[in-house]
Amino acid sequence: MTLSHTSEVYRKGLKKKYRKYGWPLWQPVTSDRVSLGDIGYLRDGTFHRMFNIANNNEVPGYEPVTTENFTVNLGDPLSKMESGDHFSDSVRTTGESNGTRGYEFRKSRMKRRTGAVLYLPDHAYHEDWDGGDAEKAIKHLKGYVKDVLKFANEHFGDVKKIILVTGFSTESSWAAAAFLARDVNVELVSESQRLEWINENISAQDLDCHASPQSQGALSQCVYIRGFQAKCQPPLNLIDIKAFGDPPSRKF
Repeated sequence: MTLSHTSEVYRKGLKKKYRKYGWPLWQPVTSDRVSLGDIGYLRDGTFHRMFNIANNNEVPGYEPVTTENFTVNLGDPLSKMESGDHFSDSVRTTGESNGTRGYEFRKSRMKRRTGAVLYLPDHAYHEDWDGGDAEKAIKHLKGYVKDVLKFANEHFGDVKKIILVTGFSTESSWAAAAFLARDVNVELVSESQRLEWINENISAQDLDCHASPQSQGALSQCVYIRGFQAKCQPPLNLIDIKAFGDPPSRKF
């Protein structure tokens, strides 16, 4: 199964049930590679930063957006993302014994053939931009969406949507799985600092799973991002901007 398909299964599996947290990253980025005000894009389940709307020094010689002195104040934090299991409605746990947790595809009453699991050994830490300041930034960006998309395609390949990051969630370690077919069950060793999937007899066509490397440092892994997604809507190339994450309903 391709990386792009696996990451899409994972994102769709978790984003509806936990939509206030934003979009889950199949390949979390290190926390030094994402900041409030970043503009970038999603590809293969990870976030790629291009530049920051308040600091274009990362793109010398080219400024697709006129920067402003936006105040990047922290807003009211979301409630903590609880430690433990986070999974789509199509997956359930089979219990825990001796430091090993089990998961399986929920066969009854489920039409979907895919599912997702995110296991967090500790609470995730949320960092969010103050709502008023973030909305000023997205209104400013609205006038430059076509320029930014042109810049993205010239420098980073095929980019159809750009992201303005207004929040993210970080963890010290994580384990993620994407169920790609029915009749799959898998176990996760979650004792001490060890996170390891046990899936020797499962085809890669049915399941994809991985976990964070050990000793990555406290809160060094960004597992969710929140913000605004902007694109040009055909056939008239009208600018379409939508929020994802909490709150999910804002449009500009």
